[in-house]
Amino acid sequence: MKYFASTLNLKDDSELIQKYIDHHKNVWPGILESVRGSGITQCKIFICGRQLFMYMETTDDYDPRGTDNLPQSYTTEERELDDQWQQLMQNFQEQIPSHPKDMWWIPMEEIFNLDKA
Repeated sequence: MKYFASTLNLKDDSELIQKYIDHHKNVWPGILESVRGSGITQCKIFICGRQLFMYMETTDDYDPRGTDNLPQSYTTEERELDDQWQQLMQNFQEQIPSHPKDMWWIPMEEIFNLDKA
């Protein structure tokens, strides 16, 4: 098992923030299948104001830098659904300043782990 932490900001708009939260209370079933099929075994998103923190546990072969973490067996329709979800979510999200324009969720560095202390 591997684990990852990432952060991202939402746009500074309380209505958009609530819509983002609502979408995550009702994630499209195909997206849930896509996430599980990609090697993500656990995913949690936390919010504080407009800053998001995401924690993921994955299979050992999961590569977060991969350009396409969807299984090769996915159909064109499944890939399009995933693209639609990503495009919808970007309507609410704001990239963190000073990071590359092609990066949305920014990896965080682990600086403490109680299990290893």
